Amino acid sequence: MKNVLISAFATTLVALALAACSSTPTGTTPTGTDTGYVKFNTNDKFTFNYYPHDNSDARVESAKQVKVWTVLKVDQSYNDRSGVTVIEEVTFDGTGATATGQRDTFYFQSLKSGEVSQSDLLHAVVKRIPGGDQFLDSIPKNWIKLTNTKLDKDSTWQSMDDGTVTNTVPIFTYPTTITISMLADHKGKQPVTVPNGSYTNSYHTDHSMLVRTTSTNPLLPNSRDSFNIAYDFSPHDGMVKQWLKSTTFFGSQQIPGFDMELVSVQRATTN
Repeated sequence: MKNVLISAFATTLVALALAACSSTPTGTTPTGTDTGYVKFNTNDKFTFNYYPHDNSDARVESAKQVKVWTVLKVDQSYNDRSGVTVIEEVTFDGTGATATGQRDTFYFQSLKSGEVSQSDLLHAVVKRIPGGDQFLDSIPKNWIKLTNTKLDKDSTWQSMDDGTVTNTVPIFTYPTTITISMLADHKGKQPVTVPNGSYTNSYHTDHSMLVRTTSTNPLLPNSRDSFNIAYDFSPHDGMVKQWLKSTTFFGSQQIPGFDMELVSVQRATTN
């Protein structure tokens, strides 16, 4: 029973990390005089190369996939916020020609202050995991602040809106409390090179997610562990790179990492 729970929960966290990075928003060149924040237009398209990592955190070239994000709507109201952008993600094989059937929809907000946030991250990921339906009602729709493309200096912040997410759910009929917190370590402007080109005005942000579990089941251990995700954002093209380090979770469960790099941007006409 112990191994089943740990394996299932670790799988959930892997998918969470993947969605967290593969769902990060990108945007087009801002209109007007302010070019310091990510701007979206309906029908914008962003193409990325996606590479899983092995247990030693080395990129697995043979497992490459292509992910395409299309902006469906802009200036929407969602989850108590306005100015929200709706993005659809479609995954293709390594050639980019054949869709795998994997699709998802995500919600982002980009502010003139430079902040970029994402909603429903936890909820959207859990519902894609086999057996995750039992947890959906307990997953909140928190906004998570991913980066700030106007913040040049080093800075830290609580990534999640409420700082910490705590929920108690029944696992094998035993109440189990899961607590998740996420801290951002923003490094300011750092150059980065991806297939789409070199970005001298990209901003780098590291996030550390801490997960704690407490259960009344005497066969289930109380656990505490973390993993790290990194983002590079340009105010011109949005997210240009993301990375998750392969790590061992809960002492024995191996979580494979990945990296994802911007290949091309197709900007639509300004709305």
